[in-house]
Amino acid sequence: MVLSVLSSASIVFFITTFLRSVNAFATVSTILGTLIGFLTGIYIPIGQLPEGVQSVVKVFPVSHAGALFRQVMMERPLDQVFAGAPAAMAADFKVSMGVVYRFGDGLTTPLFSIIVLAVTAAVFYTLATLSVSRKRR
Repeated sequence: MVLSVLSSASIVFFITTFLRSVNAFATVSTILGTLIGFLTGIYIPIGQLPEGVQSVVKVFPVSHAGALFRQVMMERPLDQVFAGAPAAMAADFKVSMGVVYRFGDGLTTPLFSIIVLAVTAAVFYTLATLSVSRKRR
């Protein structure tokens, strides 16, 4: 959870370095909040989105935080529901619901999502810091 917050906060920190007014911040906040709901599969399951949108979701860092939360929250119920079912059926359900993402023939692991969040936090925090320091000059 901490890594999710760090990643999201660093992205927002970077974006806000370009905003000049409270109204601009309010507008961007509304757009980002709505967009994040779709890109993390909160409003619509990721498997129901068009293939092109799914590709965007898979590279959007916050969606990896959502996938990690789903893995933790859904682990036991999924084990119970899919007990005795073919592994492929459970894997397809997990992909459809955004519990894991499919890249080519493989599925993402929790470690992959953690790395995505950590790298995102570091990159956007660095970019935001550079942006702020340039404005001070």
